[in-house]
Amino acid sequence: MQKQKEASLVFSKNCPAYYRWCVTRHSRASYVYATNAMDGVNNDSNVCLKDISPFNIIQSEKLAEKAISAYAGFVNPFEVDGGLICLSSGQPVPDDLATNLVSVQHQGEQEFHNFVEKRLQSKVVSFDDPIKKKKMTTFSCMNKQKNKKSNEFKRIKVTAQRNMFGQLLMVSQSNTRHRFG
Repeated sequence: MQKQKEASLVFSKNCPAYYRWCVTRHSRASYVYATNAMDGVNNDSNVCLKDISPFNIIQSEKLAEKAISAYAGFVNPFEVDGGLICLSSGQPVPDDLATNLVSVQHQGEQEFHNFVEKRLQSKVVSFDDPIKKKKMTTFSCMNKQKNKKSNEFKRIKVTAQRNMFGQLLMVSQSNTRHRFG
């Protein structure tokens, strides 16, 4: 009863309109029922929800089992024992690239300490001097480029992006405990 009371308060704050609705709602419900009966909507086959029919329950269980088995068969790309695997291509990452990717966080911390030491503490380098950008190898060096012809005069260069996977690797290193493993 409480739920209906809250719903009716939200329905209208105008008391006379609310009372008219309470008095006439049963007749409106009978009109809706009669209209649905004329359209054939109130058949016995429509009473049972399709999601809870025995056939659909079995199908849903099979789909859930397939999803679980597919997830169990995935390779964990963050296991260093078997080497890193590029998620987008499924190819193993070369050893030099893997060591660079795994040591990104350590290199960033080292650059931070160098910045603080040289620019803030000893002031050997001016604080306003530009910072040189580090050229680090990422998954983007594994990009595969393909030329596709859209018509005779145009060629489109398609490059697969791997930046997102490098960011995922960095996040996995900073979060040793995550919900997937």
